[in-house]
Amino acid sequence: MFAAQEQVRYSDNWFDIFPGRGRTIRMWSQDGRRIDPGTVAVDWR
Repeated sequence: MFAAQEQVRYSDNWFDIFPGRGRTIRMWSQDGRRIDPGTVAVDWR
């Protein structure tokens, strides 16, 4: 589950974060448990 905040687009299992400002993306598991940062991959394309 995710909540894409302003200026963030979610598509095809990717978050598109547009340049110019910091962004916040909140994520949680399907059952509401917190997601460990080690399970999330961050990459630049």
